[in-house]
Order: sequence, then structure tokens, then C-alpha cells
Amino acid sequence: MMQRILYLKAFLLGMLLLVSSCGKDEEPVARIEVSAGSLSVPNDNTDVKLTVVSNVDWVSALNPDADFVLSPASGNAGTTEISISALPNATAEELIADLVISGKGCEATVRLTQAVAERYADGGYRVYCKSSKAHPVKLIFTGDGYLPEHFVYGGLFDQNADEAIEALFSVEPYKTYREYFSVYKVAAYSAEAGASITDLDIKKNTVFSSHIAGGFSTAISCDYDKVFEYAAKPEDIQNEDLYNTSVCVIINEDIYAGTCYTISNGRSIAMVPVSRDDLYMMNFKNVICHEYGGHGFGRLADEYAYYDAEIPENEKNLLFQWQKYGYFLNVSPYSTEPEVPWTQFIHKPDYPHVDIFMGGYLYMRGITRPERISCMEDNRFYFNTQSRYLIADRILHVAGEIKDYLTYDMFYAKDVEKGPGAEPEIPYTLRRAFVPLAPPVLADVGAPKER
Repeated sequence: MMQRILYLKAFLLGMLLLVSSCGKDEEPVARIEVSAGSLSVPNDNTDVKLTVVSNVDWVSALNPDADFVLSPASGNAGTTEISISALPNATAEELIADLVISGKGCEATVRLTQAVAERYADGGYRVYCKSSKAHPVKLIFTGDGYLPEHFVYGGLFDQNADEAIEALFSVEPYKTYREYFSVYKVAAYSAEAGASITDLDIKKNTVFSSHIAGGFSTAISCDYDKVFEYAAKPEDIQNEDLYNTSVCVIINEDIYAGTCYTISNGRSIAMVPVSRDDLYMMNFKNVICHEYGGHGFGRLADEYAYYDAEIPENEKNLLFQWQKYGYFLNVSPYSTEPEVPWTQFIHKPDYPHVDIFMGGYLYMRGITRPERISCMEDNRFYFNTQSRYLIADRILHVAGEIKDYLTYDMFYAKDVEKGPGAEPEIPYTLRRAFVPLAPPVLADVGAPKER
């Protein structure tokens, strides 16, 4: 009897232990799986995907630390897709790092690699777009203060140049006539990044020796001969082409400034730093349109006035001389309808905003302009009617489609900014904060070649 009782007690105790054990959740074994053991990250700013499947929360780490960007960098149990990207590898060696995904004592490793990015050679070039026209209008973009590593394809120089090009072609009439242009980007290696700034006594060793005045001046100078030397590097750019187009030097410096070096024989260089000013009219893209699209290629005069005075006789005579060369026909020392160059647009129903407005060419009196506002007045993304006409005339002349001047009807047929609605208002407070850019630096070497 006693033995049976002992057996019963032992049985009951075993059952109790079994029930107790089954009532507890066992800790799962941590499991982390990844979709690939190695990944190659491209140099074209695109990303690659990695799938993580786990039954625990996880975090990621790079060993050694590298410039790969992970999104997300951690996650919860379940299935998660990670995007992995990196800036172009501007180093001289392949970039290698182990991505470790870990959680609860479990981990998975993925080998990440990124090849050395292709880059421009010094003096090398890429064609941004190619016109199918028989005689394309050729535009050349280069840069000063860019280091060799900035010239990887898709790198800083490409980003800045592409931004400038697209800004130009966002504005009429360049937008409408875009098919006429072949655009080239030319690399020029500098020993130091940035530019010399005279006012701050900053000196930089750059390929084109750009000097920004600084202080209260937005003036810039550079080694003009060397710029033209690099502009002619592309095999299908002849010296002759440089008389019919313009070169843009993008300066790797965040400062509001801009100047166009203008030669009467047709050559020009627009110098534009990469300004990120809070006031959009003083931003990089706006300055590109003013200096390069307006002065450089368009041969337009400034339309702002900051001298509360009559234009001096010597300045008036200088203007007359350059207008004989085909420059600065968007302003006039005359104030009567038959004499101003934009007479053809006055009193036209589609151009009611075209008239004779006092002020321009730096002076408030003795000089007139065709509209109240324009890109040449405050850098906005709008060229007035006469300016659009002059730019379109230049395009079609260089392309060989006209020998004489563009007719009113030909211009009207393709002009898409008719009517006063093309004049966006800018708050007075912003206009008060606006700083006009320095006037072009003029080099008179005689008249350009005949049309």
C-alpha cells in the first residue's frame, strides 16, 4: 500500500512539472536572414535593395565605417527592405565595407563594394545635349575652383553644371529654341577649391585664377585667355565657334556675385559663383540667366538703375558704339517711339506691357527700357519682349536660318509669353533687399564679323 502511495505521489509531481513547463513560452531562437551576401553600390546616385527577414528586432553597423547610406538603418521583426546608396566614389581605390545586421546575439553580414567612379580628365568633356540642326548653337560650361575628385561623373561639377543648364532652358526664349543648342561641359582641374576673394584677403590657387571682389561689389575677374583655351578643348569646338556663342565659368564658391567679360568681336565669358542666397533673385540659377543668358549669349544690357543721375555723355557715346556692334539693344538713350529699338512691339494688342520706361544701363535718367521689369533688371526668370526678340534673333542667326534680322511675324509665331501676365510681382521688401550685379567688363576690339 505504501509503495502504491509513493508511486502516485511521484506521478502527480511529474504531471505538475509538465503542466508548469507547457504553461511558459519558450524563448525563440534568434534568426536573421538577408537576400544577398554581397552587393555592388553604383556611382550614379541610384540605390540597391537588400531584404532582411528576421524574428527579432535588429540594428545595422558598417565595418569599417564608410560613406554608404542605409534607409532604414534598423528594424523590427518581420520583413524589411533596406535601400543602400552612396555618393560617387571619388577616391583612387575601391570602397569596401561589411554591413552587419544584428539582434539578440544573432547576425548576418553583407559585403558592400563600390568601384572607383569614372571621371573627366583635365580638359576632358561631355556632351550634355546635341542639336540635330545643320549649324547648332554651341554653349560651353566649365568650372573654376573644382578639385579632381569633383569631376567624377555625376559629382559636384556635373551637378552644378546640369543645374545651370536646366535653369537657362527653363526661361523663354531658350526653352522654345532648345533644339538649336549643343551643350558641352569641360573639366578644368584646380589645385584648391573655391575662389580668391579680394575683400577678405582670401587667395586660392585655381585653374582660371578667379578673383571675386567681395564687400559691396559683385565684380569678378579671371584668366580670360585660359578660359578660352579650355573652351576650345572639345574636338568639334573650333575657335570660330567662340565668336558666335558664350562660355560660362561656374565658380565653386557660395557667394552672390557675377560678371560677364564681353569682347566686341563676339567672344564672352560669364563668371557665376554657386550662390545659395536665401533671396531667390540672388541665387545661382537666377544669376546664370542674367549673366550667361542675358549678357553672355543675349548681348543684353543691364536694365537696373542705381545712379540717381542723368547718363553722362561719355557713357552714352559708349552705348552708341556698342549698339553699332549689335549689343545692348534692349535699352536706348532715346525716349520717343520712332527711335527706340523696340518700336515694333509698342501698341501691339498682345504686348500691352511694352512701352518706354525711364531708367536703365545703371542710370535713372536719360536712358529708357522696354518694360517695367525683366531678368536684366532684377534677375527674375523672365526676359522682356525686346530681350526675347534679341535672343531669338541671335539663335537663328548663329544657326544660319536668317541672314538679316528676325521679322516681327517670325518672332511672334514662336513667342509664348505674350500679355502682361508674364510680369510676376515680387514683394517690395524682397526688392529692397536685392543687390544689382556688376556691369559687364567691355573690351572693344572693333566690330564683329558681318552677319
